[in-house]
Amino acid sequence: MRTAAGTALPAKLAVGGSPKSAHEIRVLGFMPRILVLTTLPHSRPRTCRFERINGRYSLRLEARRSIGLPYGLYPRLILIYLTTQAVSPKSPEIDLGRTPNDLAHRLGLTPISGPRGTAKRLHDQLHRLVSTRFHWQFS
Repeated sequence: MRTAAGTALPAKLAVGGSPKSAHEIRVLGFMPRILVLTTLPHSRPRTCRFERINGRYSLRLEARRSIGLPYGLYPRLILIYLTTQAVSPKSPEIDLGRTPNDLAHRLGLTPISGPRGTAKRLHDQLHRLVSTRFHWQFS
């Protein structure tokens, strides 16, 4: 059995024979409601502005043209990791690792090098994510 990120679930959880919860073995993440309801773009946006409205929630993203907006799976995984770590009572700091490969391991991804590999795409999407201005609104 696999998680949404494609990583294998621990056998004890997949079979259901363990008294441990998914949270205890760290296969659950946290995502704020507004991020779930107003998700990031799935495919590469053609402009440097993006807006999504879902009921009373809205998200507007703005990025520099030279960098572009985050899109696809990797920024979502990064946001899940960041928000999960932010609500974890362990430390006020979030460690992303020293390299994109370290971050890939923390996200449950297998690092692959090369121009189309995991490390390059993850680094690109992380750069896009931290360079983007997020405007959330609840009305």
